[in-house]
Amino acid sequence: MTEFAVEVEDCTVRFGSVAALSGVTIRVNRGQLFGLIGPNGSGKSTLLNCISRFHRSYGGTISVFGTCVDRLPAHRIAQLEVTRTFQSVELFPGRSVLDNVIVGVQSNPRVSLVGVALRSPRAQRAENGMRSAGERALELFGIDWRRDEDATSLPYGVQKLVDLARAAAPRPQLLLLDEPAAGMNYGERRELARAVLRLRADSPSLTIIWVEHDLKLMRDLCDRIVALSAGTVIAEGTPESVLADSSVIESYGAQT
Repeated sequence: MTEFAVEVEDCTVRFGSVAALSGVTIRVNRGQLFGLIGPNGSGKSTLLNCISRFHRSYGGTISVFGTCVDRLPAHRIAQLEVTRTFQSVELFPGRSVLDNVIVGVQSNPRVSLVGVALRSPRAQRAENGMRSAGERALELFGIDWRRDEDATSLPYGVQKLVDLARAAAPRPQLLLLDEPAAGMNYGERRELARAVLRLRADSPSLTIIWVEHDLKLMRDLCDRIVALSAGTVIAEGTPESVLADSSVIESYGAQT
């Protein structure tokens, strides 16, 4: 069994004449919280989209838990027990917080929706298990007390937590997070940090790749960080070493 959860080798992505990624290579250990940072347009979300197969790379290879995913359709990635969030939150209006989170468990390939629909004893146990998984995720993210509220009526920062709980509910092996702290106030970001720590304590084998602009969160929570600029890796290492790297500082300064 490979020690790496994700291996990206010489990944290149082009949008017309623009190179969004150019020869990017990263390796993410199993159980690691791995941060991707960089100024806007540096290629962070593009790399996340390549790993989850929402974008196709034009060069290089990408492997998830030892399986090459270069030719896999996006829906097959779920079979590798990979879930993700996106920058924008899409919740079901008129449905409770718990209902929205259970949707994440229903998308788990280990759950048979046909069996649940037939309501056999086995299916009933599966349905109870989905509900328990949803409630457990709400507890981990500190929003269990909102379980019966309309998810779309909540403040945006809380909706982001619901979205995160939905991605975590199926107990994935790899969780991809695309700017989960965006739109959160200071208190919500602190709760997000606590929730991620609880999630890691509860699932120590879980691998997380986190794209984020909040560098304090990255410094405090990540085991390792890669910094991108203009589609290339400019620094990699511990949070302290990467954030102190002169090329990283310069890349953020060039954006302002």
